[in-house]
Amino acid sequence: MELTVVTNDPLPKISDVIRTAVTEAVKFDCSGSDENHFAFHPPVDVKETPTEVVVYVDLPGVDEDELQFCWRERELCICGMRDFNHDTEDAEEFTRIERTFGSFKCQIPLDATVDIDRTTAKYRRGVLKVILPRFKPLPKPRPAKRTQLKQADKG
Repeated sequence: MELTVVTNDPLPKISDVIRTAVTEAVKFDCSGSDENHFAFHPPVDVKETPTEVVVYVDLPGVDEDELQFCWRERELCICGMRDFNHDTEDAEEFTRIERTFGSFKCQIPLDATVDIDRTTAKYRRGVLKVILPRFKPLPKPRPAKRTQLKQADKG
């Protein structure tokens, strides 16, 4: 009796997909449509305070020169590329690849209170911090005050 061994090991299939992504990597483009496939999805945190919105993006292995920012209808778009650090010939020797790489695009919806002209960004130790100040709030309107009309003295 002959046994057929079936394995559910997805690793060879995953490495094939990764190798294909490396050889067919698409240059990132913030201005393009959302139809491109983005292999790398960096984690994003957004903190909102009364005075600002702060966006943190984990981008280990991404060069600062590879980052692009753009604004689209109340949306901050951060694009870039994390390169595969090995030759594609070396990919054949890997038995396990868990790190992601390739083009990425982070789209962060913003409300109308953000002043994009005063936006600042810092990139340190693989973490991008984008600070988006809010417009200064308008003074609160004073409640309407009712006054009585005084009648003029007749005299």
